[in-house]
Amino acid sequence: MTSRRRSKASSLGTVLPLLPGESITSWFVRLARVNAFSLHELASTLLGYSTHSVTGLDLDALPSTALPVALARGSDVPIEDVYLAGLASWQTLLSGEPSPGRRWILAPSRTPGKARKGRWTQACFACLADDGVPYFRLYWRFAFITECPVHRLPLHDVCPHCGNPLDFPQMDRGFPRPQRYWALSRCPQCCVDWRLFGQRTSRGDPRVGHLQRDLLKGLASRWVYHRTGAIWVGVMLDGLFRLLRCFRTGEGRKVAERLAGSSIRSPSGEPFERWSIEHRRALLRAVAAAWFDWPRTFVDAARREGLTATVLREKSPPPWWLERVVIDHLDRSWYAPSSDEAASAGEVLSRHGVSVTPWVLREWLGCYVPKPKLGGRQEIGAPQQLALWPRQNAARDDLRRAFVSRLVITLRRYCAGAKQRPGNTYAQLPLNPH
Repeated sequence: MTSRRRSKASSLGTVLPLLPGESITSWFVRLARVNAFSLHELASTLLGYSTHSVTGLDLDALPSTALPVALARGSDVPIEDVYLAGLASWQTLLSGEPSPGRRWILAPSRTPGKARKGRWTQACFACLADDGVPYFRLYWRFAFITECPVHRLPLHDVCPHCGNPLDFPQMDRGFPRPQRYWALSRCPQCCVDWRLFGQRTSRGDPRVGHLQRDLLKGLASRWVYHRTGAIWVGVMLDGLFRLLRCFRTGEGRKVAERLAGSSIRSPSGEPFERWSIEHRRALLRAVAAAWFDWPRTFVDAARREGLTATVLREKSPPPWWLERVVIDHLDRSWYAPSSDEAASAGEVLSRHGVSVTPWVLREWLGCYVPKPKLGGRQEIGAPQQLALWPRQNAARDDLRRAFVSRLVITLRRYCAGAKQRPGNTYAQLPLNPH
């Protein structure tokens, strides 16, 4: 059971400790209910001034430090633990980019009135059933988590009974005060206890679970370990995000469907963090299949579906562990000599008495040069090696004369048969006259 104690640092009657892995939103709602406060009453008590907007905010991703500091001061919990219970301290690890924003964080959609809405959190009902006091974990807010790493069951983002999102703080509004103090496992719409659905026998995808456990361990240790080497977790997640973006394109969707073994439908125009868990799970199944024996399965599927390096390099080069696979297996672009190579080649040609014109230099560098015209006459030189005729220019002249002769014969036969055709009837030109 969770211990309760009187707070000496604030006017809270009862203080609950922060549970392992608990999110700030879950802890804040539990504190409000145990002290018979509404959410805005608790926030006003902790901050020392009246605030009514806290009920519609995403407390886990709140950029301001005022509320976390007030929570730490009022509960005697170390400020470091309070910061780790929020998403702001994890955003730099969720991406290799300097300004990742809300990447990989489930984002609540907002109505015109700025109210929190949508599938902004998810839960494992078996975890809630095993808890002495049900609470929501912080890692359930990560968009790449769709299976429970403990019970290996699929997570849920809607109530199985009524189909509404798991917006547990909503119990603070519109319900009689006694019902506001129910456990966090109660649905705020139909009041059913989600712990009743914790014994379902459905199992999650083992490959997706394996990938998610690697990522969660990487967030704890900062490194993801693979047989190809160790990858910093931010760079790893940045590459996975690039794969997800590739799998949403026309070419990439075929590769994803081959990897996942099923059709994939992606909501057009919606960021991945706003997708339902069914759509996210389908796309993550393809990513997990590619990562399981990286890069063999991914390269095989990409080659079969004709995936090119351009799709993976959209807007910017991918991280090194993905770019290395692209260079070795998918890059079909022509080699482009550098300016230093061109200058070195020109110096060598000049030293051997060759006139270094732009076209001559391009030819020696292996670049494209325009071919001579068919009707052009050039001086006949020495026989060329590996040629069909001893002298190429002479063979070209013979082919031209044969072509002109055959053309004259065809035109004469066409004109000779003009009298036999009706007035406006079109005659077809014989291509192979005899």
